[in-house]
Amino acid sequence: MLGFVFPQHGGTLPLVLSPSANEELLLSAAFPYLAAGANPLLLDIFEAAHSLVLVVFAVPHNSDLAAKHLPFYIDNLFAVFPENLSARQFRLAFKTVIQVTTPPSPLANSQPLLPSVLLEVVRDHAINASSTPISPTPQNTSSNAPNLGDERPLSAQAVLTLALIDALSFLRVDDLKEWLPLTAQLINVIADRQMRNVCIDRFWETLSNGEMDVDRAHCCVSWWSTGGGRELVLFGPEPAPGAPDAENGPFMSGAVGGVAPESKL
Repeated sequence: MLGFVFPQHGGTLPLVLSPSANEELLLSAAFPYLAAGANPLLLDIFEAAHSLVLVVFAVPHNSDLAAKHLPFYIDNLFAVFPENLSARQFRLAFKTVIQVTTPPSPLANSQPLLPSVLLEVVRDHAINASSTPISPTPQNTSSNAPNLGDERPLSAQAVLTLALIDALSFLRVDDLKEWLPLTAQLINVIADRQMRNVCIDRFWETLSNGEMDVDRAHCCVSWWSTGGGRELVLFGPEPAPGAPDAENGPFMSGAVGGVAPESKL
């Protein structure tokens, strides 16, 4: 038995479990605990269950298994955030899910629209999410998750926006062209200036720090420089034709604007 599982190369573990074994032995054991974060006694098991499910999904030969159970997992992820999952844990979990569904994962070939569907789910939740800072609880302040960025208090809306930004570097170029402006628009939905600046900083970091490959980076540079990306991120979308503008009115007829007083001398 030990010879069967002994790794051929140092630092690696052989993938010996079949998809059916993963489903019957691992997922069936983990699923009941995915929503158990509210119980402090089960917090460690809750976090381990999420880690186990993500590991099973990430195995290449489990692509059909991931496609089958991802909808359930995503629903559960939103059900436990932000009360039982920290911002870092949610972002890491969603980033892993996007990696599972994008190239070179086999799931990207069988379900090419799945990444956009997942991003649309996050975007819809973000638009309607709370804009007040997340209240810390023993469950959502776990220190076991790796640091993924800013530690300042953020709202659920800002965290969901950051999760969407984290996913951009994994998208196909065609999907990236669609989601760059959508992400910029979502950033401008955030009313709090400090939270919005955190998202802008993370957005710029994603575009400029080497997370993108050559093709994706070229797409981002073109969008930022000549595609209106810079203006959309920094200043927001242009007002619709006929919409009132802060500089152009509406003003009361005959009102006097900012005119310097006329000298009487």
